[in-house]
Amino acid sequence: MRRTPARAVAAALAGGLMLCLAALLVLGAPAPGALAQDGAGGPDTAWLEDLAVPYDAVRVVQRAVHRHMGVQIAQLQYAAAQARAVESRAALRPALTVDVRPYWLEAYEVDYGALSGLLPAVDIEDITDPKQWDELRARLEKAFEQARHYLDNGLPRRWYEGRAYTVTLTGRLPLWRSPLQRALDTIASADQRQAAADLEAAVGAAVVQSLEAYYGVLRAEAALRIARLALEEVELRAGEIASRRAAGTATRLDELQVEAERHQAEARVLQARGEVQAARMALNQMLGYPLDAHLNVVETDIPAAWPELDEAIALSARRADVLRALNDLEKARAGAVIAREQASVGLRLFGQYQWPETELQLGVDRHGYLGGTVTYTRLEMDSPLQQDQGERWTVGVEVSWPVFDGHQRRAQAAQAELQARQAELAAEQLQKMAVTEVTAAYARLQAAAEALDGARRGVAAAQEALAVAQELHAAGAATRRDVLQARMGLAQAEMGRLEATYAFTLAQAAYLQSAGVVLSHWLTLAGLDYLLDEWRAAGPDGM
Repeated sequence: MRRTPARAVAAALAGGLMLCLAALLVLGAPAPGALAQDGAGGPDTAWLEDLAVPYDAVRVVQRAVHRHMGVQIAQLQYAAAQARAVESRAALRPALTVDVRPYWLEAYEVDYGALSGLLPAVDIEDITDPKQWDELRARLEKAFEQARHYLDNGLPRRWYEGRAYTVTLTGRLPLWRSPLQRALDTIASADQRQAAADLEAAVGAAVVQSLEAYYGVLRAEAALRIARLALEEVELRAGEIASRRAAGTATRLDELQVEAERHQAEARVLQARGEVQAARMALNQMLGYPLDAHLNVVETDIPAAWPELDEAIALSARRADVLRALNDLEKARAGAVIAREQASVGLRLFGQYQWPETELQLGVDRHGYLGGTVTYTRLEMDSPLQQDQGERWTVGVEVSWPVFDGHQRRAQAAQAELQARQAELAAEQLQKMAVTEVTAAYARLQAAAEALDGARRGVAAAQEALAVAQELHAAGAATRRDVLQARMGLAQAEMGRLEATYAFTLAQAAYLQSAGVVLSHWLTLAGLDYLLDEWRAAGPDGM
């Protein structure tokens, strides 16, 4: 069955009504975020207040630095890195450990008193009767049997029960900053600086992503406007051909051609609508809104402010990747110091003093650490075994010299030196690359700025052409189609200007990012330049 123009128009209207109905259902349905319950038991609809607020680039950045998932992950990573830095400095701070150990015990002693009754006390001069000699012999035989029993089974034991507890204090105190301690402090400081740089870089990347999503919505809506104007132009031309066909000046082929163009224009409109919906979902996801929230996204002029090339090259030294390379260099050099210290001769002075119930041990090593242990032991036992051992002391020197370890320590020291040299070359190469990236980004930014100026002049020319077409149409010297084509030209010029603005914004962000100041630039524009200081001051426990 052939599709007549009337049926095609009816089908297009039916499709448009279905799309409008679907949009109303989506906007009228409860949003995923609205299903969440707040503390009072009602739906959480606070985000609905933001729908009527115009969302320009500055407001997008303001929302992104608080709700973007990348920013939240960066804050957690910063807190974890700060905690690691605190852990690295633990060896530079005093330390104290308390160990309490109660216990019960059972002990015995040999009963030597049993030997006293083996040999009877006998005075030979008093024995005069043979009967007394027999009694003495019997007693000696009995004592001999008892002695044999002791030899076979041991002397009898006396068992005692008791209880005791031991309290041990173990401490460590850095006395002076040795090369080893300075190396540990260098590693901890480098980790802390790198954590701050990584936080700034991650938040800056989240800001750039949010701006890309913001311009994605604007570009998609501009493309939808152009698609609708194209459809309107095709429908107007179809009406003209229908009139010409009725007058006999157009053929069926002309009708079929314009009908095919109209279907293509309708398909482009539908595709553009899908792109708008997808772009809005991406922006909502980055800003922490429900996917079907309809934000009032508006375009705004971004101030064309950036540092000069020489200043940007100097600022690039504080980029996160450059700082990471420099910090890695410091850590590699500190690692080489640690490897050399561990491979050298160990020296320790120690002393020990012991009382009946308390023992004190102290020692100072060549790395500047004072270590000590105090042990108190209390024993409660009703036994003569618990004896007072008196007081005694010991003082000495301990020398540890790795005579031969299979060249392990020497290999570790050599490896640490090579890693330090490698880190030095990597830092030097990255600094040169940063200068190249800044210079190239500056050239792209200049080209993008010139292209944006050209696109703006094109918009001005298209606006003037539309005004002329409207004046001619009012005077009867131009058709409605001429006005529509002028509107189409203006929409395309606006689309070109928007594309140029998008390219300029990305070029500006890339230039600022290459200089390491993209986040500070946008936080200043958004009035949030205090935010990074708050995050850094919060520390591991406040984020």
